[in-house]
Amino acid sequence: TPLALLTAYQSMKDAGFSEPGSGKGKRILVHAGAGGVGHFALQLAKIYQFDEIVTSCSSANADFVKSLGATSVVDYRNEDFVTKFANAKFDVAFDPVGGEPVGCCCAAS
Repeated sequence: TPLALLTAYQSMKDAGFSEPGSGKGKRILVHAGAGGVGHFALQLAKIYQFDEIVTSCSSANADFVKSLGATSVVDYRNEDFVTKFANAKFDVAFDPVGGEPVGCCCAAS
């Protein structure tokens, strides 16, 4: 658990978010919000007061991630987040899973 929290914290800090309120006016996508690193990233995003906190997880974990701060949940088994958010870019994409699709959701500015 300490390593998962440290990973989430350091990643957020490296992206410029480490203080309460530092996420105001920003949108964040956290992949695997119910996972070890992702669930800490959701809690940090809430502390940092991101305006919108979107996460991907299975429908079975939707209530769990909402309790951690997610404002919107994408069921990765049944929805395509790339299509869903194609016209609504994120300021930050937090991806502890890795892989191809995350880049298309970034660069709001």
